[in-house]
Amino acid sequence: MTDLLSHTMVQRGLWIGLWAALFVFCIFLSPLQVVVLLGVAVVGVSLLRWPKEGLFLLSGARVLLDVFWDIGGGSLPVLQGFAGASFVVLCWLYLRQDDESEEWRLGAWVGVAIGVLFVTFIRYPDPGDLSLLLRYITPLLVLVVMSTSIRNRDEANLTILAMALGALYPVYQTFLDAMLGNNFLLVTHEYRLRGPFHNITQASIVMSLGASFGVYGMLYFKNNVLRVVCAVYTVAALVAMHNTFARASQFYIVTFLLVLFVLQKRWVLLGMLPVGLTGVYLVSETVRERLQEIWDSLFSTNMNVLIDTDEAGSGRMGIYREALDIFQDQGPLTWLLGMGIGAQFETVGDYDVHNDWIALLLTGGVMVLVTYVGAMLYSMRVVWEFAQSGDDDDKLLAHYVLAVAIGMMLESATTNGFVARVSVGWVVMAQLGVVCGVARYRAAATSTSSVKKLPRRDAAPARVP
Repeated sequence: MTDLLSHTMVQRGLWIGLWAALFVFCIFLSPLQVVVLLGVAVVGVSLLRWPKEGLFLLSGARVLLDVFWDIGGGSLPVLQGFAGASFVVLCWLYLRQDDESEEWRLGAWVGVAIGVLFVTFIRYPDPGDLSLLLRYITPLLVLVVMSTSIRNRDEANLTILAMALGALYPVYQTFLDAMLGNNFLLVTHEYRLRGPFHNITQASIVMSLGASFGVYGMLYFKNNVLRVVCAVYTVAALVAMHNTFARASQFYIVTFLLVLFVLQKRWVLLGMLPVGLTGVYLVSETVRERLQEIWDSLFSTNMNVLIDTDEAGSGRMGIYREALDIFQDQGPLTWLLGMGIGAQFETVGDYDVHNDWIALLLTGGVMVLVTYVGAMLYSMRVVWEFAQSGDDDDKLLAHYVLAVAIGMMLESATTNGFVARVSVGWVVMAQLGVVCGVARYRAAATSTSSVKKLPRRDAAPARVP
């Protein structure tokens, strides 16, 4: 496959086809949409010509573009166009991996997951589900491409910096909306911040990731000015996230800080965490009300008798139970390969199941759930082993990435978190991938160095007659 893609005529044919399709595509778009899609094409060209620099640029653009869901007032969401272009470019890089990557087990996990997702789509073909299929697959491609492209810690940190800068404008605009009272939606008798995003959940998750970037910067930089900048960035993201009143994101940020401080052995910061949470609880009436809703849905007034658990978590437990009951009623083949792309939106009436792992089970069955989680756990193991053998900066990088991954995996058990949200999945998988890449190439360099240092066995002396 690599030899075929390296053929000059094949490359020229693909490029002519892509540019022709883009030209035809632009005829039906508004001028602003054309500018954005041409920008996407430039990023794509840079990614193919200079893969590493292109990955940095694409990572930042991926996070930034979320705030421009519909550009120019046209009917085409430019975000979907960007996702499609990213998918094509990432597939190209995935297929052009060097021969050494064939021994990289992460690629095997991801390859099986992608293959089963395509089989699921073929079993239940629906053109409307194609976009969702690409949203599932693209973060997996990012995980492997990053792990085979990034070779040192500076490149890993540069990728994280690109995503943090990409989130800078969304954080600023969402924080500004929170301060000015703009872009709030009335949901269940309370006003919740949506900001410039398409929905509240997307706003809350991106803000929580923005806060994570800021915390990492405060711990990583030695310059006090940069630490202050990161602190301001973190506070702005936390204030914006708080005003979304999304409990899943609040749960994520607490989990992220808890895991990071424990792994880093920052006991003072760990001790300050419950103090800060108590302060938020006492100051924010909305937080108290949201937590009281959870408590009341689990316990009766005497706080001893468990009542209808289906109402717990704003009815989530009932949705989970119903979705799993429907899946259980299917046949063995469906248990193995799932009910089709988009099944999480069709299984329980008009509701999303609000659980990424149940959604994966419904979509691609046990095969997709096991391989998707397996790819994440395998990469997390590589990151953990990297932390054990590295210096303090290596440990901080690895512990930060692990804290993000663990927090997001747990959050996704309570909402549609990062699996089908491309930008969020991109951030989570890219960060795992860059550390895996550093660990992989450092291990390869160490192995090569060890081979070179092996003592050469001298030839046996000639026997004297």
